Amino acid sequence: MERRKRWISEIGRRSGDFAGGAERLAGDLADERMSVGFRAVIDHLRLCGANPEAYGYNTSEEKLYSKYTDAVLAAPLHHMHARRSQIYFQAVKRHVLILSYSHMAVLVGLVREADQRAASDALGGLLGSVRVMSASRDARSHWAGINRTLLCSDAAVNRLWCAEMTAAEEALSITKAEALTYLAAERKRISGLSREEAISRLLASSNVVGRSARVGKLRSSSLLTAA
Repeated sequence: MERRKRWISEIGRRSGDFAGGAERLAGDLADERMSVGFRAVIDHLRLCGANPEAYGYNTSEEKLYSKYTDAVLAAPLHHMHARRSQIYFQAVKRHVLILSYSHMAVLVGLVREADQRAASDALGGLLGSVRVMSASRDARSHWAGINRTLLCSDAAVNRLWCAEMTAAEEALSITKAEALTYLAAERKRISGLSREEAISRLLASSNVVGRSARVGKLRSSSLLTAA
């Protein structure tokens, strides 16, 4: 949790320089992996899937956070379709392997518990399993095949798997609490605004002035003339 807090603060601080910030972010993540090791990677994989509510929609902070998750890879389990989705059909049809952050954490843990070859073999088995699956939109059958393949790949996986399932539940609780705490504070702040402040902020968020200015600049097109 402390690592997540630190990186949320760091990403927010760097968001003013998106291009340079994204490049430095990737470099700093690599440096952290080198200095701290697998523990840092697993921490990121467990908690990076939830966008911080404090960043706001379509802000520079949110965009830089998206770059951060690109650097980490995969997606959180609770964002995956749990019943049916065309994504699974297309993935199997195109031999594309979909993994969650939890699956990635198991593979990273396997490097630490066994060795690089064991993790590479496990990943190779997962890639191979997609090739023999029947294309289907059903989420349960898709993930059952992935999970069975991973669990059978090495004796150390079962313990790692159990640890990551527990960690996934804990991570979901942590990120929900983080978001609800921020939203409660926002509710309190907004409730304390005067009428004039509320109207001013609503106009600013809707960009009514800017949109009105753009409409005012519209002119008839000259492209329909015959000359």
